[in-house]
Amino acid sequence: MFLMKQRTNIILALEKEEKNIYKLLRETGMSAPHLLRNLEIFKKKGLVNIEKVGREKRISLTEKGKRLAVYLKAIKEITGE
Repeated sequence: MFLMKQRTNIILALEKEEKNIYKLLRETGMSAPHLLRNLEIFKKKGLVNIEKVGREKRISLTEKGKRLAVYLKAIKEITGE
């Protein structure tokens, strides 16, 4: 496997719109601790913004994260993953 599938899925799930944690959990099929750990890594690398709105956390890609999403889609297309 060329790409880290779960991390790639997170980035691509956020490509078109911001999402809350629950929607991201459903779309990626990941456990909450695993998803949150990856989101913290992405935040430290400047790939995502995590905004708390009331009791909800909203996740969106930064410009850097959006650029990464474009490359990940291209790699998935080339490798057939």
